[in-house]
Amino acid sequence: MSLQTTIANFVCLDKSVVFAPSVPQENYGTEDPRVVYRQKTGQYFLMYTAVQQLANGSLIVQLAEAVTKSPGNKSSWERIGALFPVRTR
Repeated sequence: MSLQTTIANFVCLDKSVVFAPSVPQENYGTEDPRVVYRQKTGQYFLMYTAVQQLANGSLIVQLAEAVTKSPGNKSSWERIGALFPVRTR
């Protein structure tokens, strides 16, 4: 996922990756980022899709969250993890 910032009416896209898969629950990738800034705390909240591939080839897809005060710093993201538990049949 790349960081995109809007300045006035111009959009600047930083092509460096600031959030990449790093835990087993994301071994197949991270997708569909949505970022919300909370001015009161100065925090950026990232909601994203975490995709995990199991040994049998099946996928677990979960909505997950991460938070930071420095979104351009790759190491600053604190993963909260999946927002809902995995349900099995």
